[in-house]
Amino acid sequence: MADSGLTDVPAVGEALLRAILDPNLPLVSDVREVTAKTLVTKYPSDDHPFATLYNINLYRGCGHGCIYCDTRSACYGIIDISRIAVKQNAIALLERELAGKRKKGVIGTGSMHDPYMSLEERIGLTRRALEVIHRHGFGVHVITKSALVERDIDILTRLQAYHAVVSFSITTVDDDLARQLEPGASLPSRRLQAMARLRAAGIHSGALIMPLLPGLTDGEQNLRRLASALKIHGAEYALPGCLTLRDTGRAYFYSRLAKINPQALALTQRIYGERYLPPKEYAAKVYRLASTIITEAGLVQQIPKWRLDTQVTQLPLW
Repeated sequence: MADSGLTDVPAVGEALLRAILDPNLPLVSDVREVTAKTLVTKYPSDDHPFATLYNINLYRGCGHGCIYCDTRSACYGIIDISRIAVKQNAIALLERELAGKRKKGVIGTGSMHDPYMSLEERIGLTRRALEVIHRHGFGVHVITKSALVERDIDILTRLQAYHAVVSFSITTVDDDLARQLEPGASLPSRRLQAMARLRAAGIHSGALIMPLLPGLTDGEQNLRRLASALKIHGAEYALPGCLTLRDTGRAYFYSRLAKINPQALALTQRIYGERYLPPKEYAAKVYRLASTIITEAGLVQQIPKWRLDTQVTQLPLW
């Protein structure tokens, strides 16, 4: 989901497009503070795969530098995700906006950035947000590629009184491949260790096996190794998903993939071309294979949902 209004949003232009194709671009090229107008956005319902009713983005941009990241798409107005914007008033907004919500539900974070990128270790914005969410009696669903989430096991454990889920985005157990695809993220081996720690603490956790990349991570051998590792490390669920590609995000992905694996690039271009979504035949084949392997591993394909009855707070009459 796109961010709510910001006072400082980088424009989409030729200079930024050239910058994202620069192979020497650092994972974090700039950090700045911005002032957000609003923070909490609401879905029509929580009846969707991620099972969230609300969403928050505490940062713009991301330090993980994943080569396939959809956030580079022009529609989001970010393009250069290495320029991190920190929403300096995020906690104050969260306090105010949650206090005004009559309907409790699960708040998602991690759809447009990783809330546990390395910058979070120093800033602590995600940790403070979790404390606010707990204080107001909401649930949380965190999506991350970082083992830093282990730092907040104490808060996530308290949030279990309402609802707490941590989904690790992971598509391979091959650490060497992951270094090339997700250069700033924790290695898959570390994500799996973090998952095991969360599960030992009683926190819901599983995997988002997405995006599956043609010729790299969509094959049977990779999926079986991954499903087995997830089961061993206590995953409750796994949801597969295909790659999506559009405009500036596609341009960056193709440019990086050309250097990593030209054969995979040629295959991806044959399948996708200039499409946003893969052809139905390819998608159906991948989903069928992944779903079979996930089921055989004893994992479900559904994220745990909010279990409390809908709560409506009666405002005082005097």
